[in-house]
Amino acid sequence: MGKKKSTIANKLGLLKLNLEVREISLENKLTKRHSRALLTAHNKELQLVIVQKLIKNGLNVKNRINY
Repeated sequence: MGKKKSTIANKLGLLKLNLEVREISLENKLTKRHSRALLTAHNKELQLVIVQKLIKNGLNVKNRINY
């Protein structure tokens, strides 16, 4: 396949995001790095709060979000 094992694992890991959160992320052109950061929130409600703050405030993944 020509890809590192870690690259494949990271991409597959994004499937763990809630479907609604994934769709919002795609619609708003958030990066894979944003999506990986969202995985630290283990439930849909928290992921939605975070993704909405990311979009509303134009945050990058280096910014800390207080939720």
